[in-house]
Amino acid sequence: MKKLLALVLAVVMMMGFASVAFAETDSLQAVQDAGVLKVGVEATFAPLTFKDADGNIVGYEIDLMNAVAEKLGVQIELVEIAWADIETALNDGTVDCVWSGLAITEERAAVMTLSDAYLANTTSLMVAEGVASLEDLAGKTIAIQAGSSMEELLCEPEFSDFAASVTVIGMDTYEDAFTALLNEASTEAIPSADDAMVPVDAVLISGLVASYNITSNEAFAGYTVIENLSEDPIGIGFAKGNYKLCGAVEEALYALAQDGTLAAITTEWFGSDISLIGK
Repeated sequence: MKKLLALVLAVVMMMGFASVAFAETDSLQAVQDAGVLKVGVEATFAPLTFKDADGNIVGYEIDLMNAVAEKLGVQIELVEIAWADIETALNDGTVDCVWSGLAITEERAAVMTLSDAYLANTTSLMVAEGVASLEDLAGKTIAIQAGSSMEELLCEPEFSDFAASVTVIGMDTYEDAFTALLNEASTEAIPSADDAMVPVDAVLISGLVASYNITSNEAFAGYTVIENLSEDPIGIGFAKGNYKLCGAVEEALYALAQDGTLAAITTEWFGSDISLIGK
């Protein structure tokens, strides 16, 4: 009986390993067979992924993913998704990966397969000039994007006092948060108990996104970035277990680092090479 049980267990384990292997192969093979890599983006992360004046999705990551696609011999299909739905979109096959300012965190690593970090980034506070510290925001209201790594950050013990000292509003997109920061909030964009317009005093956001908007948008001439709360390098998210597809994209990124393409694209958008791959 013990031998029979051991044999059954061995067969079950082999079937399990085989199913994982087939799942991994399929994730890459399906992309190669289709000739298309479906990439989930939220086009409100300028300069990473955003819409230009004509409504086209452009940005640093768009240039980078197209260079990767050329290495893989496939085309890019952009799929706009709500940031709160990224895990669902990966798991149900709506997209093959999420490539849109995705901060690498332990929480995300638990539910998806993450690439190596390819871009340095911080989580920072975007505020009006005159605000100099976390203490200055006590009793104030800050905006974050719902479903973002900022939610996780505010749950960290080291920021518990700060989180308790402010009112936090989760918004669908950073465009909504920027509108609120400029005191032009609408009831449609920002829910509130009494349907009043709710301006915010700060936005907890990617330092790259904050700095770009301050330097490129005249509306933010009186704003600044303070308090880099954490280092949050950016990577690419795949459905949990899709190691072969993730590995193929990583290999393409390393090849772009070696031939100088990655540095050139990064310098074009940020003025210097802040990429991380191959360093």
